[in-house]
Amino acid sequence: MTPNLTNLLNNNTRLFFISPHLDDAILSAGGLIYDLKDNNKIKIITVFTKGDKFFVDRKMEDKKVCQYLGVNYLHLGFKDALWRKTYNSIKNIFSKKINSTKEEAELEKIIIKKLKKIIKNTKNTIIFAPLSIGNHIDHRIINKICRENFTNVIYWEDYPYNLKLNLSEELVKKNSLTKFEFSKNLLVKDKLIKFYKSQITSLFGDKPIILKKEKYYFSESN
Repeated sequence: MTPNLTNLLNNNTRLFFISPHLDDAILSAGGLIYDLKDNNKIKIITVFTKGDKFFVDRKMEDKKVCQYLGVNYLHLGFKDALWRKTYNSIKNIFSKKINSTKEEAELEKIIIKKLKKIIKNTKNTIIFAPLSIGNHIDHRIINKICRENFTNVIYWEDYPYNLKLNLSEELVKKNSLTKFEFSKNLLVKDKLIKFYKSQITSLFGDKPIILKKEKYYFSESN
C-alpha cells in the first residue's frame, strides 16, 4: 500500500523523482524535496536532457541545485520533444498522441528499460512522477511509463501549468486518487527555482514567480 506522504519523514525511504525536463521536479515538488532530503535517499532522474548546446547550461543549473540540496541526480540524455523529428511545432507537442510514430514507440521502450535498470528493487521505494497537467508530450510519456511499470507512484501537479489549468475532478474520482497538499518551504522553493536562470524568462516572463502549495495524488490501493 502506498504510504501517506506525511509518514515519509524520518522513514529512510528511497525516493525517485522522475522528471521529464531539467527543472520539472524542482518546479513541481521542490518544497517537498527540501523537506524530505535529510531523512530519505533521494534521486532526481531527468529523462529528456538533450537538445542543442543550450542544454549544457541547463544541465549545469540542475547539477548546482541538486548539489545545493545534497540529493543525487541523473541525466538520461534522451532528446527533448522539440528536437525529435516527430514534433515539428509547439502545437504538436501538446496535441500529438503518445507513440504516434514507430520511433516514439521505440523511444518509450528504451526509457522503460533504462528506468527499470536503475530502479531494480522497489522495496521501501516511492516514485514521484508528473500528473501531466498541461498535456506536454514529454510529461505524458513519463506519466504513462511510471503508471504502467511501477507501483507506489505518487503524482505531482505540473507547475507552472497548474497556475492556469485545473486538475479534472473526474480524473481524481475515476482513479480513486487521494490528494495530499504541501505548503511548507515556499520561500526556499523560490530560491531553488532561481537556480534555473536560463528558464526564468520563458517560464514567468518579466513577472515575479507565483508560488502556490504543491499538490500530490496517489492511489491507496497500490
